Amino acid sequence: MKLKTNTKLTAALTTALFIACCFCACDKKIDEPIEPQPPKAGGIYAAYTYGPQHRNRKATFWKDGAETDYTTYIIDSNNTTSSKLYIGGVAVAPSGDVYVSGCECLGGLDVYNILNGKCHTALWKNGIKQNLNSTPGDLWYVDEDDNFLSVNDKGDVFVFGMNGNYKNYTVWKNGSILYNMPDVVRMNDFFVSGNDVYVTADSSAGYGKYTLWKNNVVQTIANNGSRPQSIYVSSSGDVYLGLFNGKILKNNIEQTLATPGGEQAKDIADITGSGTDVYVLGRSAANGVGRTVIWKNGAELYHLTYNKPNSSVKAYNLFVAGTDVYAYGIASYGSTDAVVIWKNGAEYKTLHEDATGGIVDARAFYVR
Repeated sequence: MKLKTNTKLTAALTTALFIACCFCACDKKIDEPIEPQPPKAGGIYAAYTYGPQHRNRKATFWKDGAETDYTTYIIDSNNTTSSKLYIGGVAVAPSGDVYVSGCECLGGLDVYNILNGKCHTALWKNGIKQNLNSTPGDLWYVDEDDNFLSVNDKGDVFVFGMNGNYKNYTVWKNGSILYNMPDVVRMNDFFVSGNDVYVTADSSAGYGKYTLWKNNVVQTIANNGSRPQSIYVSSSGDVYLGLFNGKILKNNIEQTLATPGGEQAKDIADITGSGTDVYVLGRSAANGVGRTVIWKNGAELYHLTYNKPNSSVKAYNLFVAGTDVYAYGIASYGSTDAVVIWKNGAEYKTLHEDATGGIVDARAFYVR
């Protein structure tokens, strides 16, 4: 059915609207700058990198299906487009500002000249990059584990990354150095609760190989024979550590993860919580065959799979938003690596597939 219109009324309204707009426009300077606005809040955020190990690595930021290329391109001595970029974290502040952190290396990126490459710890705010370390480190020492990001409920932005070369690690707060951590030789995980900063890492200087720091002060770990790969601090202040050997420590007391007969938990990748519930991401394995599993309060909740024959799953990130439980990582089948989001145990979205034989990394994920 066609809609009828009153032409006289329409003309009158159009004239009135034009006059009102003219008065509004006269009240504002034409050349007055428009303040940049943060992206709209809400949604699913992810970042991943892919490509050869030393040259032409690309980085993509993904939000609800929209992709942004974060790669910086240069021309090296072989006239080849080159970069090496790893994304370590993505987070959204209460203001809606979106932060991404990573390691960016430029120069000397061919395999014959690798030691000449220099790397910055970088932080992007709404797509605009800031190099945090004034003196870049050597490319030789940088990999995908060398960067972590956290934003607290006040909007303070914390980055843990390399500040120069091997064993030169730093925690930055809002773009400025909070403190250096010279005893760290390998990063494992990073968590911020309010103004308290927790770091798990392999260390030197006589503290034992595996160490937990709170605000740069060494804490005791009860099970020091296995690497603490993940950390979570609940709203009540309970400290959870996930160990490589599959053990969970709550305030240094060992917790049990339920597994089917013959299987054992191992390789804890991430821990998070919602209210009084605690979720764990890791592996459950027997006789060399493993499954990627999410546990809730010690009981198996989901077993993550991928819709390709003979595929395997390695998830790195766990996130709970309301009643939904998300995981993020890599599914491999044949010669292909896929970047995948799982939601409530089911495959939710495949962001990227790569069959070139390069290195695909997916460790930055956030839901708001």
